[in-house]
Amino acid sequence: MALDARPRYSIPTHLTMPDTIDLPLFGITVSLTMRQGVCFLVGGSVVFHLWQASLALGGMMGFFAHWAGPFVLACLTYVIAVHSIRDRHLEEWMIVCWQYWSHPTVFVWCSVLSTSTLLQVGMSSDEIQEPGRQNLDDEENKDV
Repeated sequence: MALDARPRYSIPTHLTMPDTIDLPLFGITVSLTMRQGVCFLVGGSVVFHLWQASLALGGMMGFFAHWAGPFVLACLTYVIAVHSIRDRHLEEWMIVCWQYWSHPTVFVWCSVLSTSTLLQVGMSSDEIQEPGRQNLDDEENKDV
């Protein structure tokens, strides 16, 4: 009995490329990642809602709210969806900034003088004592 030696297909799991969606728009194929697609979907729906809500406004302020407001929001949506800084997306940086600003500032005291600084000043390594530790020689001299 011979074993059937058909080649097996293995799914490549070592790739670090994100899954993409190809969208044909007006004769141009746009390739978006899943994250970018969700960002554009949410941002586009907010832009469209702002554009519809500002139809009833009149005057120069209404014109600004109807055209410039959605345009700025659409540009912001594009920047958030496409750009990244140091291989982190902008929404991750926004979360980091929000956590930094929401917690109070805490200062921790630590000694400025290090062992190497004390050695440069002229103290010998026998004279340098770690903080919180008592010198055993001082305790022995007290008993005598």
